[in-house]
Formats: sequence, C-alpha cells, structure tokens
Amino acid sequence: MLVFAHVGFALALFVAFLFVTKKPIGRFDIRLLFIGAMLPDIIDKPLNMAGLWGGRGVAHTLVFLALLFVVTVYVHRPILSFAAGTHILLDEMYLYPKLALWPAFGWDIYSPPYNAAFYVEILMNNVFVQRTELLGMMVVGAFAVYYRLYEPTRLKKALRNGVVMERNVSDN
Repeated sequence: MLVFAHVGFALALFVAFLFVTKKPIGRFDIRLLFIGAMLPDIIDKPLNMAGLWGGRGVAHTLVFLALLFVVTVYVHRPILSFAAGTHILLDEMYLYPKLALWPAFGWDIYSPPYNAAFYVEILMNNVFVQRTELLGMMVVGAFAVYYRLYEPTRLKKALRNGVVMERNVSDN
C-alpha cells in the first residue's frame, strides 16, 4: 500500500475508536497517528535501499509491533503503536507468516525487493491499490474538513503540537 491508504485506514479506525469510547480527540497527538501509520515503511524502506533486505523487514514483524507497543504504552503514546499495527494489517502480513512471526522460523529476513518502479507499476495497474489510495484520500479529506483544518489557526495547532481542536456544538 501507499501513503494515503495507510494513513486513511489508521485514521478511520482511530475515529471509530473515538466515537465508541466517547474520548475527545484533543487528548491525542494526531501527528503520532500519521507517523505510526507509515512507521514500518519509514524504517524498512531505507534499509531496503541500503541493501539490507527487501522492502519489508523487521519493522513489519509482530516482534517489532510488540516492542513498540510496550514502549509507547510506557511513554503514554499508544496511538503510535496502534497506527503501526494498522499498517501491518493493511500490508496483509498475515499472508507472510515467516516474516510476520520473525524470528520464529529463523533469523533470515526474506522479502522481495521493492523499488520506485514497483510502486509506480502497482499504482498504475492494480485496481485494489488505486481504490484503497482513493478511499484513504477521502478519509483524510473528510477528517480535515470535519475538524476545519483548512483554517490556518487549527492547522497550525495540529502541526505544531498535534492537537486537533474539537468542533463546538455551535460549529455544526
């Protein structure tokens, strides 16, 4: 998957969580959600370019996710590991148990190499990827409109300290 699918999926699940738990969005650093949604790729893609392994490596494993969860709970930022978990889910790592359950099957990490040409190819030819990217864009766009992130004050606050201001009742 590409950026919008990962971010949109994490954002949609996070908003559903907020709705069900009735927690205010302002309690969470939304920047961590966006970073977490891409964190496995932020770690593994540069390592792929360095020739260490294919496009999916240690950061696409359950060991990484478990360690990240422990750390983020300890520092009171579990939104980061939540979003990283959605990335692993959307990348369908359950279809690759040797990588997902690393190092249970040995220390070698095998993942096919991914390069820029691969991503251009799937974006241009894979209908599923095209649809998930479009859906992700729609989720991110709807979130931005709902929380009025097009307003400079709201956008600056979200970018500077991660706080998305609640909509007031009079804002509806």
